[in-house]
Amino acid sequence: VIETKNGKIKGLLLTLTDKSLGQVEVYYGIQYASLSGSQLRFLPPTVSNVRWDNIKPHVSIQPVCPQNLPDIKTSDETVSRERAEHLMRILPHLKNQAEDCLYLNVYVPVGG
Repeated sequence: VIETKNGKIKGLLLTLTDKSLGQVEVYYGIQYASLSGSQLRFLPPTVSNVRWDNIKPHVSIQPVCPQNLPDIKTSDETVSRERAEHLMRILPHLKNQAEDCLYLNVYVPVGG
């Protein structure tokens, strides 16, 4: 649990597959600005000053900004095999899209 200017947030403790890297605290979906739904489309976002008293969980990834999803073909000469493998790993995380997508995922080394 950490304190922010708006209140306390709680994340997850993540153990990485590479044991030499140690554990990290992960805070998914910290909103840093808002489009107020779609009311501010094509306008500057607003900064949220909403405070809360309870501990807010930040344990799930929020929507990404709308984008065309890549058509991955490992036989395609324009995409290397390594790049195609990387895209296949992250593609499931790119399917949840929304215009109000101003969130950060923060990774902090334990003890950092």
